[in-house]
Amino acid sequence: MPDGEGSQWVIEAEGRGASATNSLWAHQVKNGQVLTFRKPGFWGIWRTTIQIGYLEDLDPGDRVVFTWNKD
Repeated sequence: MPDGEGSQWVIEAEGRGASATNSLWAHQVKNGQVLTFRKPGFWGIWRTTIQIGYLEDLDPGDRVVFTWNKD
């Protein structure tokens, strides 16, 4: 998860039913960054599955929850 100011964090949720959280301050989502979701595929090789941008459309106090329903 990039903060748009030069830092980024890997958020990992391992295994069925696992969850992980992190957050950004309101000013950190207005920098044009993109969230990248990755998962291990064949032979455990990590691949990008989706990228989500336009975080600047979020308002202070907004919460976004992503649920991985199916592989």
